[in-house]
Amino acid sequence: GKRSGEWLKIKTINRQELVIGGWIPLKGVRERGVGALLTGYYDSEGKLRFAGKVGTGYKDTDRQELRKLLETLERKSSPFADTLKYTDSIYAKPNLVAEFEYREWTPQGRLRHPSFKGLRDDKSAEEVVMELPGK
Repeated sequence: GKRSGEWLKIKTINRQELVIGGWIPLKGVRERGVGALLTGYYDSEGKLRFAGKVGTGYKDTDRQELRKLLETLERKSSPFADTLKYTDSIYAKPNLVAEFEYREWTPQGRLRHPSFKGLRDDKSAEEVVMELPGK
């Protein structure tokens, strides 16, 4: 039942660009910045599909800068084709693209263990689709 000294644990880390379609304030207080981003990708029919909530990987300055950017893009309704369960969501026009690290895609089309890595300005939101590793 014990692992030998020869055993190694190696985690696979993937990267994916995603569209930001909204955010959840840090601990419910909007002025404190972004607590989590609501992310998505476009499917083959051109619908924005929810890829998951991303609440890690941010520096404090990222949280404030993202809030300021997203407030300029604020909208009343969700841009996602999927129904979301987050009651404290603030939705945004899906114009911003960011890069995220993650472990894998779930069968439901959500990222497992995503982490924010930064905004991307070299790719338009409409170009963002689900990318499967090795395909």
